[in-house]
Amino acid sequence: GEGWYRKEFVVGPEDAGKIISLYFEGAYNQAEVWINGRKACFNPYGYIPFKIDVNPYCNAPGIPNTIAVKVINEGLNSRWYAGSGIYRHVWMVKTDKVYLDEWDTFVDASEVKGKKATVRLHTILHNSGGEKAAGDLHIRILSPQGKEVCSATRPISAAGKSDIPLSFTFDIGKPELWSVDTPSLYTACLSVKSGGLSDEITVPFGIRTIEFSAEKGFLLNGKPLKLKGGCLHHDNGLLGAVAIDRAEERKVELMKANGFNAVRCS
Repeated sequence: GEGWYRKEFVVGPEDAGKIISLYFEGAYNQAEVWINGRKACFNPYGYIPFKIDVNPYCNAPGIPNTIAVKVINEGLNSRWYAGSGIYRHVWMVKTDKVYLDEWDTFVDASEVKGKKATVRLHTILHNSGGEKAAGDLHIRILSPQGKEVCSATRPISAAGKSDIPLSFTFDIGKPELWSVDTPSLYTACLSVKSGGLSDEITVPFGIRTIEFSAEKGFLLNGKPLKLKGGCLHHDNGLLGAVAIDRAEERKVELMKANGFNAVRCS
């Protein structure tokens, strides 16, 4: 069927000049987003998250804005229960004109030799303003216990309306490896300072090696591991398709308690 959602918001004076985005984690399945009567986005696929820059559609600070979302689920489009409408979280994201994005920040921690791991971090610095921006990009790597194990600072200079790719390499001694039994996670903290703190993001990651062998099969951290997998769709039984945080955690806990160590989540 067809569902509609409406919500009002006001851009405060403190957010004037910032980039304001709407981040939909999922809406099943044909989603149209209207802001103040103007069509801002159409997303035809129900399982893809999508972002919208709402600045071109917003009223001046202090004047209410109306978001209207139309979602249609029609036809025989799935062989399982897909749910309908907005079934995952929706976020409003506010950043300065110089910012970072989790979607284009990537950590490769798959090289371990002896007692040292090599971590490669790639990100993109965005400057959506018309003026040149200068400052510093600071990166801190935190251990699973929250202690800083390495850091780096790089001066940045971004011309107006530009995207600058940046790469870093870190060596971590005596790394705590991620495994299915000890899922140790490090954290990469990235912050941009351009006339004050401009943006900050955190990216969790695990250090581990993976490889395949014709003789030994799949190897995790150099040791053979049998993948005991299950096929999971996104619904939560009687709760339906809505993504409730605790229900998602419980689903993983139940899978692990019953001996699974892998899921197919295509």
